[in-house]
Amino acid sequence: MNEKTLNHCLKFHEYIITSISLSNKNVARRLSELGFYPGAYLRVIGISSLKKTFLIQIGGYTLSLHSSVGELIFVREK
Repeated sequence: MNEKTLNHCLKFHEYIITSISLSNKNVARRLSELGFYPGAYLRVIGISSLKKTFLIQIGGYTLSLHSSVGELIFVREK
């Protein structure tokens, strides 16, 4: 299993969330409220030029995540 954080993902690829780090429980709880949980599918549709922001499609909507939040999300390719 080739697990990596969201920050190391490629644009236009689809991934399955394997885990969410609990190092920041408030952020982890908010991510779960937004549909980020193990087994959920997501697609990276945009990455800023400095890789500070990621545009993600998950659960029928699109949202932007800062790289500090991306470090908490572990994924593998679909």
